[in-house]
Amino acid sequence: MIKPALLLLLALTTAPLVATQQSTPPAKSFWQTASTTPTARVRQGTELCPQELAACQARQGINQQALAQFLQLPTTPTTVPAIGVACSGGGMRAAIATLGLLSGLEKIGLLDAITYLASLSGSTWTASSWLQQGGSIQQLRATLKKRLVNPFGRKNIPTMAIAKALVNKYLIGRSLGINDIYGCLIASTFLAKEGTSGLATDLADFADQTAQGSVPVPIFTSVIGQTSPSYEWMEYSPFEMGSTFLKAWIPAEAIGKTFVNGISYDLNPEEHMSYVLGICSSAYAGGLVDVIQLVAENAQADYGLAIPLGLNSWISTLLPWSTDRVASPSLPNFCYQLANTPLNTYSTLSLVDAGMATNIPCVPLLRRNTKIYIICDAGSDANSPAGTDMHEVEAYARQHNLTFPSFDYNVLATAPLSIWADQNDPTVPLVIHVPNHNAFSTLKFSYSENEFETLCGAIEQAVVEHRDVIAQAIKRML
Repeated sequence: MIKPALLLLLALTTAPLVATQQSTPPAKSFWQTASTTPTARVRQGTELCPQELAACQARQGINQQALAQFLQLPTTPTTVPAIGVACSGGGMRAAIATLGLLSGLEKIGLLDAITYLASLSGSTWTASSWLQQGGSIQQLRATLKKRLVNPFGRKNIPTMAIAKALVNKYLIGRSLGINDIYGCLIASTFLAKEGTSGLATDLADFADQTAQGSVPVPIFTSVIGQTSPSYEWMEYSPFEMGSTFLKAWIPAEAIGKTFVNGISYDLNPEEHMSYVLGICSSAYAGGLVDVIQLVAENAQADYGLAIPLGLNSWISTLLPWSTDRVASPSLPNFCYQLANTPLNTYSTLSLVDAGMATNIPCVPLLRRNTKIYIICDAGSDANSPAGTDMHEVEAYARQHNLTFPSFDYNVLATAPLSIWADQNDPTVPLVIHVPNHNAFSTLKFSYSENEFETLCGAIEQAVVEHRDVIAQAIKRML
């Protein structure tokens, strides 16, 4: 039997260590094939794709019915606000906290009123698991409660399935790296179903249920490594992958394909969801500047130490190599040689955990005219008055002239659930903030059933106990 250590060695020996600028497309291997006609094209612009707009329209009836029942008031399509859930990073802690939030929303009858589900790092694991497993959140909760007891133990790793996935990828000419192993471990825990390892699941596999409106539109996130230290966001949905910074988007089926001048002739399949999940939670790929910034933010959260403004900027200026990253996951740059597009001289894009920018994925929701934000904050500073993550969300909104409420960070950090709005300005969105107050380490991956219930149950309980408060706040907004 092939051992996990051997798989890791195979990945490491083929991993590109540092993302570098290149001026030529990646070489084709003997095993790769190309079509004589385009297999995919880049869509340029910043507007939402037609498929997403249609999915939101299809879900509107479900949203309307759920909201009317939740509020015990009649609603019409024109009065139904876009409600977005934004779940933070934080490893397995964030995955379990996200499950608690979704469970609470299901119990109070608000889950079907959600239009968008934005996730980052560990919360992407739960979001993708819900899409993959189907059924109710309570069923998913029971499944994950059992799986997260020593999830990466030797008996729980499908070693042969991972080896087969790596070999198949290698044979079509794609390089292997740490992210391939890491992503497979995540997928085999969260995407496995009866009789399958979950490793063959693709992001585009979730398109049908999303298009039908049966689930919220999922938005997975990362940031672009080459834009450090002022990271720019990358979005992944069952329909498209792309960035408002690049003003370019490709079909989900084309993730991992090579593009030149906005066109791909690549016949190879898309990268599996395992690789995308690895990208979205690749905190391991941060450079020195990221590590220093995270240490400084934790020092502020834990000890109240002030963070110098522009810390990451002056570190990267003094130490240019500090933005280099080891074994960063990457994908072929779909903007390679595309006119009027940033980064079009890079043949590959380095893609990193969006927690390096802001650990709560409100950025993609801000551009979608979201009216109600339900935030699950499982970051390491969620119970600190420093509130670095929420400070960064608010600062982003202000810098981009977007309406967003102001917060009392002492209340934000101590309340099990708090609601924020501007009674004098109806254009300001409503924010419902649910923080995690259980101090489990981001590096903790195995949870006993009691620990699972403590973390998941606390978030769920906060939502359930504040059902009436949430309903009153939404009524006032409407």
